[in-house]
Amino acid sequence: MDDKYFNTACFQTAIVLCCQGFKVDHLDRSNPQRVKFCFQKGANLEEAAQSYIRGDEIKLDPRLLFLHQKILKSRLFNEQ
Repeated sequence: MDDKYFNTACFQTAIVLCCQGFKVDHLDRSNPQRVKFCFQKGANLEEAAQSYIRGDEIKLDPRLLFLHQKILKSRLFNEQ
């Protein structure tokens, strides 16, 4: 595992992180069964992911949520 990146295979976690301003660096398709979203590690990224996973209350703009869902889904199906 590369220490430069935070990886998640959870689509919803990736969407929430994008809504909080974190950028997907690339998609890891090394396992054909499961794509991982790779974020460059930065300040508070892992804390933000853990906060979502724990179920802490997070305020997000619903429009951003659906926008990032659309963008990530597009990357999943169009990016090779």
